[in-house]
Amino acid sequence: ARGHIAIGQQALHEIRSGKVAKGDPLQAARMAGIPSVIFAVRGLGRVFSPDSGLRAALIRPILEWFYRASSWASTRVWFTNADDRQYFVKRGIVSADRTFMTPNAVNLKKFAPEAIDLADLVVLRRELGISSVAFVVVMVARMVWTKGVREFVEAAKLVHSQVPDIEFLLVGSSEPGSPNAIPESWIRKAVDSRHIKWTGFRKDIAEVYA
Repeated sequence: ARGHIAIGQQALHEIRSGKVAKGDPLQAARMAGIPSVIFAVRGLGRVFSPDSGLRAALIRPILEWFYRASSWASTRVWFTNADDRQYFVKRGIVSADRTFMTPNAVNLKKFAPEAIDLADLVVLRRELGISSVAFVVVMVARMVWTKGVREFVEAAKLVHSQVPDIEFLLVGSSEPGSPNAIPESWIRKAVDSRHIKWTGFRKDIAEVYA
């Protein structure tokens, strides 16, 4: 999980996701007199999945307590997932009137083929070893099973057997610390072919999508 804190004179915006939810920075902000303290929930993580097993079931109440403390210390709780919001409200972690939600979105002006210089695409394809005329299917995700990486690889092999000119690109970092991580050895074996490539972590996602 990742946390980021942005502090100003009038507001504090705290982002927490997955396994970490500590109320200390939020409580400190309230004590410092900052009038607007926003706690942003960016996904509850696998621990809160119904099929996550006994260990997750034991850990869940502890994390829920931390989420409750963080919500209590905030003026508002911000969600981007309706199911997460419903879970918090149903469990009494936060009241509905103290929550708000915004949908996840993509900047279509930035992530558009016409926004990318053609020369940059030529260089990128050459770097990745992809033909200039090949049709490319891209998946950008963390290398964990729940993202559907196995299904992507299986679909790639099936499609390639029927349409040999299509290439598949898997973009994302490995997650060795995650209990749901895909072993890097499995990834390298899965992409050990000419039509499936794994790039690892990249920042130039707009160019890759183009």
